[in-house]
Amino acid sequence: MELHIRNIDPSANPYNMKRAIATALHGPDFRHFQVLPINFEVAIFPQATYGKLRCGALTLPTEEIGRYFLQAMKRKIRVGHKFLIFRPSARSPRLELVRQITMLPYVDPKALEEREGIVEQLRSRHIPVIALQFGWECRNGAFSVEWEKNCMGWLIFDLDKREYRMTYRDEDEVESPLRTVAMRSTQIAYATIGGPAADGSYDATFFLSLLYPPTFEAESSGPARTGLDLHRPLLSRSSSGKRQRLSELDEDHASFVQYTSLAVQFRCLSQNAAENLSWIADLAHVKADGLPLNEVHLGLFSSQLRLGYAGFLQTLDIEVAFQVEALVRNHHMDFREVLDIRRHIEWMVARKGGAYTAAFIRHLAFRASELFGQSDIARSLDTDLVRELWLRCRKDFEFRDDSLEVVGSQADTFMCLHVTVMPSRICLGGPFPEKNNRVMRQYAGYTSNFLRVSFADDSGLQYRMDRDVDDRSFIHARFGGVLQEGLHIAGHHFEFLAYSQSGLKQHAVWFMKTFVKKEYGRRSTISPDVIIRSIGVFNGIDYDPELIFCPARYGARISQAFTSTEAAVSMQSMEEILILPDIVDKKKRSFTDGVGTMSREFAGDAWKALQAVSRRHARNHHCKYPPAFQIRCHGSKGMLSVDYRLSGQQICLRQSMVKFNAPNTKQLEIVAAFTSPGKFYLNRPLIMMLEDLHITGGYDFLKKLQDVVVAHTERAITSLGEAASLFESYGLGTSFKLASTLLNLHKLGMSMWDNELLKQLTGFAVHHVLRELKYRSRIPVPEGWTLPGIADIHGYLREREIYACITSNDGSEPRYLEGPVMVFRSPTIHPGDIQLVTGIGKPPRGSPYDREPLPNTVVFSIKGGRPLASCLAGGDLDGDEFVCCTHEDMLPNKTYHPASYPPAARQTVAHPSTRADVANFVTEYLYSDSVGLIANAWLLRADSSDKGILDPDCLALAALHSDAVDYPKTGMPVPLDRIPPNKSPIKPDWSCPELTVGDNTKLYYESQRWLGRLFREIQLPEPQMPQYSASRNHDVSLDNIFARFRKLERYANAKRGGDIIRAVRQKVSQYISWDPSESMTLIREIWAVFQEFACDLRIVCASHTISPGRSATLTEEEALVGTIVAKCSVRGKRKEQIAKLREQTTRLFDRTARQVVGADQDGEDDFTTHTLLTLKRAWAAYGVSIIYRQSQAFGSQSFSLLALSEIFDAVKKLEAVGSTH
Repeated sequence: MELHIRNIDPSANPYNMKRAIATALHGPDFRHFQVLPINFEVAIFPQATYGKLRCGALTLPTEEIGRYFLQAMKRKIRVGHKFLIFRPSARSPRLELVRQITMLPYVDPKALEEREGIVEQLRSRHIPVIALQFGWECRNGAFSVEWEKNCMGWLIFDLDKREYRMTYRDEDEVESPLRTVAMRSTQIAYATIGGPAADGSYDATFFLSLLYPPTFEAESSGPARTGLDLHRPLLSRSSSGKRQRLSELDEDHASFVQYTSLAVQFRCLSQNAAENLSWIADLAHVKADGLPLNEVHLGLFSSQLRLGYAGFLQTLDIEVAFQVEALVRNHHMDFREVLDIRRHIEWMVARKGGAYTAAFIRHLAFRASELFGQSDIARSLDTDLVRELWLRCRKDFEFRDDSLEVVGSQADTFMCLHVTVMPSRICLGGPFPEKNNRVMRQYAGYTSNFLRVSFADDSGLQYRMDRDVDDRSFIHARFGGVLQEGLHIAGHHFEFLAYSQSGLKQHAVWFMKTFVKKEYGRRSTISPDVIIRSIGVFNGIDYDPELIFCPARYGARISQAFTSTEAAVSMQSMEEILILPDIVDKKKRSFTDGVGTMSREFAGDAWKALQAVSRRHARNHHCKYPPAFQIRCHGSKGMLSVDYRLSGQQICLRQSMVKFNAPNTKQLEIVAAFTSPGKFYLNRPLIMMLEDLHITGGYDFLKKLQDVVVAHTERAITSLGEAASLFESYGLGTSFKLASTLLNLHKLGMSMWDNELLKQLTGFAVHHVLRELKYRSRIPVPEGWTLPGIADIHGYLREREIYACITSNDGSEPRYLEGPVMVFRSPTIHPGDIQLVTGIGKPPRGSPYDREPLPNTVVFSIKGGRPLASCLAGGDLDGDEFVCCTHEDMLPNKTYHPASYPPAARQTVAHPSTRADVANFVTEYLYSDSVGLIANAWLLRADSSDKGILDPDCLALAALHSDAVDYPKTGMPVPLDRIPPNKSPIKPDWSCPELTVGDNTKLYYESQRWLGRLFREIQLPEPQMPQYSASRNHDVSLDNIFARFRKLERYANAKRGGDIIRAVRQKVSQYISWDPSESMTLIREIWAVFQEFACDLRIVCASHTISPGRSATLTEEEALVGTIVAKCSVRGKRKEQIAKLREQTTRLFDRTARQVVGADQDGEDDFTTHTLLTLKRAWAAYGVSIIYRQSQAFGSQSFSLLALSEIFDAVKKLEAVGSTH
């Protein structure tokens, strides 16, 4: 309700008005309306003549409060010398203002007044800048100026964005465009404020050490300024509207920006510059001291050194050149340092080979990054330190055999080089293990000629759009230029090749350089066009004649060859491949869209082939063959399910599976094998949907489920058994088999309090689970499963019936879903995306699903007016997974008609598509990818609207979301102006990011939806980070290892972990005796294994941090748990990095475990003898880890848990043998 205010004293302002009214509104007379202080808004209307009484308006959240206020507050509120007079207003309040004061809590006007005061002070503290310098932080703390610009500019601090902005123009070009250098306070590692120059040329310096490069921008300067105008802040926007983002400030800067953007200094011209800089630094929470830097001009990136460096790269093979290039591009070394170790690199290549040298330089880079900022290491301006570092790393690598590589690839992976293209730099990474695909299998042995190229912001996170910046033009110029013209990396030129669909969503594509392949005495030149032609034929396709004219569609079909696959099965022994027509409804919608069939024999042989290359699948002894595979075959893609009626090596593909012609393909590739059901977890969009579908259990049921998880975390810190259960339930520590190890320690009678490491690991696990609850609403649901969908080819099911049989490896009876079943697939965004169907239960004897149970799949009927899968967020059966839930409290009491999901229009060109057309599509996709934006807008609107998910804007967003999901295959983007804007600047509290700085928390209201209530229930304290000694190292000599091994009994009785050592040793001694003096060769071997393991684990941890900075790295404990503790402002980035971290640590564990237990004894008849040898080797590894842990050596904790895992596995096998004999 709006009230008119009269009789306002001329001295009044909104702040003292609000304070006076709040005294009344928040008094005892109004407390019966609500517990929290009533929020309201006051406005004073402008008055033409100063000194007269003024009028204004008071807006209250409800009419009830307004009417009560009018009765109770007649001439009772005084501001200045006048009592305010209130009357009902003749106009209605603005709906947006009412919504804002209803949702937001009341804020004391004193805080607002203080903020306004800060803003006014900032306006008076603009700092004139006469020179801008970029350079290099030397290891001795000096700042080498490498690029300098004399200019006329101003340095300000933007309080809203919390960033420094320095805007300038060239000193001698008064009409030159304005240039801006912008740095957020959160990207500043530290700052230094220096005093005036001795010659008086400047009054202060402001040096910033940055975690990632600044943002560079340009805009038109408008009319030339003269005289006093030169010293006004250059803050105006160009008449064209948007600012332009730049990769560099000018042509000269372009040669330096890649290498010198992490150290910037401003020379300031103002008598009070130092005072203002210090005041702003305190406001920005930037650590700044007054110790001046030693400014030098070393020319570390001069044109002469650049030419020498480029010439050196030309002499190296790509695998070595790439790592040398990474030293410089990733800010580990400067040109001079690299050239100083050139002869060492060349010597190592000649003596040790390229693979060894590349691995060594990668380790060297990590150790070099550690030196920055370490005050305990002697540093000088010459290169002696780098030479000393080289020798130290040589000592680290004494253990490594010349033929070994970092985390070597296995049959289902290959080692892949990574490049990240950012606005002002390019960073290199890897090689990292990537899952194989058709192309990489075809060119095994040549994979170093391929790059996985990602596009990101300079922070390494997804590119951030700014509505005031012309991002589209910049993306086309910077990223589009790379896609069209290629990359020059490590002395080699790489061109855009293709992408996978999953990679495109992560803004990552494949590049390659042309190379020569030698095979059977022939030499073939392999270029991007050669590879594309080898994939298949894309024109003249009868069932998709427009494919070749749609670049997005063409790129999507090529991407099938780049899909990550687990194994490839030869098709030479295949007896028959049939192409069958799809089963369709009256409107030609397919019930069998994307799913074919296979014989049992083929499924069994394919399963054996998969187990041969995958340790994970090889450990699955309970499965005879999976009921379904997701596959790529010729130009086809989709699912194959077992049909008991087929015999021999036979598969049947549906017409809908065939996407293009690939007659030269000789293998069927397995994308996934479905052998067990996935768990069902809630998420934020689903909870929003379930609330408006009125599930039976309501909010109380979801809170109960969340409380179960919280209780689990609380129990986990009380015992190792409960901790093991937490790790197992939430998939934590799987790389190092922590759940099994913790359980075994629990069975030995060990306590959580016996070991600081175990407490730290459990603390990280608890934090991970609670964070997933709070920020993702990831709540497990009982009686719910995630299953791949297949078709009822037998026609056994009736309309809206499903069949599903759930099995597990614990020996329990199969469970058949019967009665009402809630079914959906993510993402759910339309009210009709969730449906209720009927499960048929256990099939009758002799029925098709009695003869072939197809466990852990959901079978959809082929009868009815529309395929059920298409009703569920527009799904199909080419690999989509569906959630099936039978819990009665989860069943909705309302369901809605599903959306139609019509085929989206395609964007075509007038000629057959080329790689350049596909590259142009990718460029536009980087700008127009709006799936996340639309999904987030849907959530925000559903939360704020009284109509929830049925709000017209939500329904419109659901339709746009479908188009956005199809965009990668249609090339038709969703115009951003079609996305309904958020009607309020305030957002629900559950959407508040982890990194919320300053006053931003005032932009969030307490959501009363289920999401908000669940969000506020979770308390997430900051995790306790491990504390390491300053002397932490792993320089323990081999002789020292021998000596300490003889005193192992002393360590078994030591206070630090002694109980666990004693208990494990007692268990081991039941099977083996141990004399270190007789095991020197074994100890030497295990010592080398640990050294290699520790080096590679360091690289894994440094490669997967989401924290900026060249020395940032994960802790060893994070790698063990498989989590990342650091906060992140970009949703999905941590999840993506955690997945990569777990994949690499799993492969590192598997490789190291094989090295620890020794080679497989294929000819060993005595299983017990081999297992005893394994136990002896694992015990030796545990002993080595204990010795290294005493010096807090990196990797020793992980190595000890790896050794314990192998010890317990061996003991389990020996116990089983003992029980059978």
